[in-house]
This record gives sequence, C-alpha cells and structure tokens, in this order.
Amino acid sequence: MAIVGTFGDIVFEVSRQRARSFDTLQHDAGMRLEIQEVIGRDPLVSICGPESETVALTITLALQLGVDPQKEYDRLYAIMRAGNASPLVLAGRPFGGSGCRWIIEKLPATHKQFGAQGRTVWMDVAMTLRKYVQQEGGR
Repeated sequence: MAIVGTFGDIVFEVSRQRARSFDTLQHDAGMRLEIQEVIGRDPLVSICGPESETVALTITLALQLGVDPQKEYDRLYAIMRAGNASPLVLAGRPFGGSGCRWIIEKLPATHKQFGAQGRTVWMDVAMTLRKYVQQEGGR
C-alpha cells in the first residue's frame, strides 16, 4: 500500500485492493491589498496581510476502486458538518507548515454512475479546504 497523504483520519492511499486518492490539488494563496488611487500618479499600494488560503482536491470514489462512494462521501460530510479542523499531510509533511490545520469548506459531489437500486457506484468529489486560523482564546 502506498500512502499519498492524510487529512485527519482520512487516508489517501493506493494499493492493489483500494484507491482512495485525489486526482488534482490546487493551492490558492494571496495577499490582501489596499489600493489608493492618486490623480496623475501610480496608485499607492498597502499590504494588509495574507488572504485566507484554500486547497482544492478532486477525489474519485468508485466501487471498482475498492471504496463505497456514498459511505466515503458521508464520512467527509460528517467531518465538514462537525467543523473539525485537521492537518493535511502530503508526502509525510504537514501542508502549510507544522501545526497548520484545515477545515472542509465545500464538498460538492457529482454522482456519475449508478448500479442496482440506484446505488452510486462512481462519484467525483471536489473538496475545498480552508486554512483554519484560531482566534486568540478560541477553541
């Protein structure tokens, strides 16, 4: 079994029996800027600080890959609804640095194939994680 990474207790893995992994990962980071227009000159730019970072993962869940798509989605959905912040670890290193935690912000799912009794046999999930920054004195 080859472990690609983890998000909390979700293990992204590829083996002969199972493939629970993501196809793409997109990291979005930026800076908050205040721009003040000045007549006849270039605008003045002030740096306000970093924007909230996000990570988007495209996950394929399929019976033929050894996972139950609906069961896996329900597990991710429960984590999102509980508001659990967890580390995202890729290649053995915490993404975003040591102590960084992420929450599931969005979890759209596309049901692509159905089997007997309407059971989903193939689903694509476009999970968006947002970097969790704890308030002073918060949980």
